[in-house]
Amino acid sequence: MNPTGSDPARLTTLVWQPDGGAAALRPDGLELVTGGNDGALALWNVPAGRLVRTWEAHRGWVWASSYHPLRNVIVSTGTDGMAKVWDVATADLLAEWEPGGRAFHSVTFSPDGELLATFGYDRGIIVWRSTTEPLVAMAGYHGWVSSVAFHPDGQHLVGTGGDGVLRIWDLNSGALLHTRRPSDYTLGGCAFRPGADELITVGGGGVHVWHATTWDPLRQLDNAPADVLAVSPDGRRLATGSLEGVRLRDPDIGDLAASAALEDPTGIGWLGFTPDGREVAVRQVSSVRWLDASTAETLRAATGSIGAQVTAGTTSSDGSVVVTGGQDGRIRVWDSNNGTIRHTVAAHGGEVHAVLVNGDELVSVGADGLACAIDPTSGVVLRSWQADFLSATRCFLRPGGEELITAGIQAGVAVWRSATGVLVHQLLPELYRAYDYVVSPDGSELVPGQGMDGVTEVWNVGTGRLISRFGTDDAPASVAAFAPNGALAVTGDYDGRLYWWDVADGHERRQSHAALPEATACAFRSDGRELLTGHVNGRLQVWDVETGRTGRRFDDQHGRVRWCAYTSADTTVLAGGHDRSVRLWDAMTTTPLRLRFEALPGGDAVVWTVPGGSVTGSTSGADRWLGRSQMDPQSGVTRWLPCSDSDCGSKHTSPCCAATLAANSDTSSARLHTIEK
Repeated sequence: MNPTGSDPARLTTLVWQPDGGAAALRPDGLELVTGGNDGALALWNVPAGRLVRTWEAHRGWVWASSYHPLRNVIVSTGTDGMAKVWDVATADLLAEWEPGGRAFHSVTFSPDGELLATFGYDRGIIVWRSTTEPLVAMAGYHGWVSSVAFHPDGQHLVGTGGDGVLRIWDLNSGALLHTRRPSDYTLGGCAFRPGADELITVGGGGVHVWHATTWDPLRQLDNAPADVLAVSPDGRRLATGSLEGVRLRDPDIGDLAASAALEDPTGIGWLGFTPDGREVAVRQVSSVRWLDASTAETLRAATGSIGAQVTAGTTSSDGSVVVTGGQDGRIRVWDSNNGTIRHTVAAHGGEVHAVLVNGDELVSVGADGLACAIDPTSGVVLRSWQADFLSATRCFLRPGGEELITAGIQAGVAVWRSATGVLVHQLLPELYRAYDYVVSPDGSELVPGQGMDGVTEVWNVGTGRLISRFGTDDAPASVAAFAPNGALAVTGDYDGRLYWWDVADGHERRQSHAALPEATACAFRSDGRELLTGHVNGRLQVWDVETGRTGRRFDDQHGRVRWCAYTSADTTVLAGGHDRSVRLWDAMTTTPLRLRFEALPGGDAVVWTVPGGSVTGSTSGADRWLGRSQMDPQSGVTRWLPCSDSDCGSKHTSPCCAATLAANSDTSSARLHTIEK
């Protein structure tokens, strides 16, 4: 079955769209705009299954995009803190503005297109009539906002929050009118149901339906967690998405009509029905696919390799080996001296969330919930065990390496025997979705999660008892770290500020700010005198711990920094992130070191020289991914030319393509591309 008449084969080799959940379907269903972590927007012709064009939109990750309901215009938001309005037909920038801080991540139009709402982590909700002046700010809440929806009556706005509360505001005055709490868990998406006076919400506590006038609860359709939702135009079909896949049901009685467990384990960023209600578009990290709205059968998929975003990394004690984990589930072991790739290990069935060195072994955890012990010499997985039934997000070795602490979405924080994988005890199992934690240098204290309520808690690892609490309600933490002496802790918020705390009594020593956006990673130097922070815009900043003032800055990273570290006796700074590479700098001079490690799709990898861009080492299939883009100036259509292609111009066949990499003009630019031959 293929209602649109498009050829599925044409869609299976088109996509190269890096990590991101941003997607917007044009109201008539004929075009789709997606955004990724490379800062680019991509326009797709849905019926033909054709990539129309791509264009650079943001510095860093594209957070979200939304189509105007009446005009061929979209608005996009990014980790650069900007909101931008684009003419979709020409990709011309019509307007841009900074909605107030860099902690917002989403945007949506009102049904008539006259108003625009921006929302995010700690700025609440702001409604705009133009790009220069805010119309009104919603009162009574300034924390994490998951989703907003304009009421069809044009008088109200609803929003769901990370605190699990549904809020209803007066759209004209911004006054908070009602609050409802469906469960003890966070809330995700919300949407009004066409043809019925009902609002549907999803979250950690399942799917709930509310009366859209009295705001009384009407029924619960499902108690399984869900993150996003979409309602068909006729209001007769509901689609919900979670880590487990897509569920389709009748919103009146809640009966499950169909479900689809998708191959990509990284979750679903967006759902949308086509205008006729016969299909559901699903945006995941590495694909956009269309499902039959009755059977959940995959009708066609725009899929392709997205590159292997470097999601975790570490080094050996002497700095001679760099170990990275990627979004493709692979562990890669690199020689940092000569740039050779020693091993590539397919360890996980999803993104690698953390990797570390434990004596003669590597230990990793991933989105498949597994913890793995790997021999770095042979690349063999020695043992693995299920650390979490959904997703294991973090791991840390206690001093001596005999015990491993993991965090997971379902199981909370647990302690394991690292040699056998046997559970010692479970800490804080009541913590739903423990995404992250930090552990004190001596392994005795632990800070679980990075809570959106702004309060950081310190727990004893051995007893599971609460030791101290610190933080402020108006500053949700994005990162946290202990100083090497264990007496000082630092947290960063979503607006770029740092907070320095005494661990023992929770006293705030100071605040620091350097006009940088959200801190996404941090690490202390071994002597505790410096702190290194990585940010959502790709920059790394050094801070003097004694004064809290900024020092050196590293600006060569591109895209969100996922992790950073000092290595090689604090002489080298190491960072990896959304641009799929691991980069090294001289810690004192900030000079980029000569090698950059980059993971490619399908298990391939390449090592570049810095500067110069010459290839010094690669896997046998790396030449498939090297090439350049060339855009026809008349049609605006972009073609990807592989190095081995006769049209490439450089005549290089593999994999060293320095001439191609050096090409950079208005119509041709060098980069890595996914090219299916």
